[in-house]
Amino acid sequence: MTHVLFIYADNASEWNCSQWRALGPSNAINRYGADEGHSARCLYLSDFVQFGHPSVQDIIARFDLIVVQRNLLAREIWDACDYWRALGKVVVADLDDDYPRLTPQNPAYRFWIGTHAQRFAAATQHTPIEALTEGLGHVDALLAPNRELLADWDGIVPGVYVPNYAQPEFYSDITPKPPPAPGEPVVIGWGGSVSHFDSFVFSGIIEALNRVLSRRPEVRVRICGNDYRLRRYLAARLPQGRVEFADAVAPQAWPRRVASFDVGIAPLAGPKAPRSHIYDRRRPYIKAVEYILTAVPWVAAEGPVYADLDGRGGVVLSEESVDAW
Repeated sequence: MTHVLFIYADNASEWNCSQWRALGPSNAINRYGADEGHSARCLYLSDFVQFGHPSVQDIIARFDLIVVQRNLLAREIWDACDYWRALGKVVVADLDDDYPRLTPQNPAYRFWIGTHAQRFAAATQHTPIEALTEGLGHVDALLAPNRELLADWDGIVPGVYVPNYAQPEFYSDITPKPPPAPGEPVVIGWGGSVSHFDSFVFSGIIEALNRVLSRRPEVRVRICGNDYRLRRYLAARLPQGRVEFADAVAPQAWPRRVASFDVGIAPLAGPKAPRSHIYDRRRPYIKAVEYILTAVPWVAAEGPVYADLDGRGGVVLSEESVDAW
């Protein structure tokens, strides 16, 4: 029996990560592991640091494994990790992003590397990256959904590969879309967060989509999510009337949105943008998982991110080029 406590970010801007890396796994353990005695729950980071408070101690004492999501950036968090490790708990960190290599297209760049990072350093004597590095010295292991990301931190902390998993209950009522008949509309779709701008600009996918749209009048492109920068950029570079945009939806409604695609794409930045290329190689493979669970054929960028899923309802490119797409 294992009892897992997920310490997750009490910050609305990070909720997407908390859904994948804390709430989803916690719900899955309780749903599918209860018969074998396993259990889990989530606790706010702001509560975790109050480790001397009786009610917090009563909660945490029941758990064997503590998973701290992302934010190992402050002495009070390090002290909480040290306290529970000293009492025999296993404390691990969970990272799903390559913070040292963030690029300006990612809104988090401002905090981790940009202007906010300098203010953080002036207040704490550490940049956020330095604080994270110090924080990883206060845990027993690092969990991440990408092996290259784990290798980056291997000299600081041992790593354990834990992919992002979709929540099966969100997909239970999905009916696969039948293949379009000749002449019927064909939808090439993608959806994601606000950190994929470079994945489109530097992958060759925009040029490839233009080729397809010029040759196949029945094809439409559907882009889902709230990155309005990407919307404007694509609207100016794809034929008018051939691309449509849809807002992000709640995680429970997302599978139905994916199931509306006829073909799913998963672009990543290529070598033309060296830093973006390295950053994108450290992403999780969740997009392909979403396509597989909705029976949507897919095409993904070359490289290690999607390699494990090649051939499972889709293909991984053998090279990163417009022609390959």
